[in-house]
Amino acid sequence: SISVLWWLTFGFIYQSVGANRPFRDSITDATNGVGQLLMTAVYREQWIFLAATNVFSIYLWWGESLQIQGKHFIYLINSLVGWYQWSKAAKKA
Repeated sequence: SISVLWWLTFGFIYQSVGANRPFRDSITDATNGVGQLLMTAVYREQWIFLAATNVFSIYLWWGESLQIQGKHFIYLINSLVGWYQWSKAAKKA
């Protein structure tokens, strides 16, 4: 619910300043913000939100910049590996 609230709030803010794709931009802010909050609270689910941020970022830059898409694809792989490592370490603990 925090993601949706964040997405809508920033979407309308971006829309008010004349952004071209306000709700596409704000979804990455929402997933990243919630991921950061979960990281601060040390929750494993942070990796899901950070991976979602990268998926939405790839979509956001689709057809615009192959380099930025590649960067977010590498970040996506990093998020998935982080989630796997965190889950594996949690089972040992």
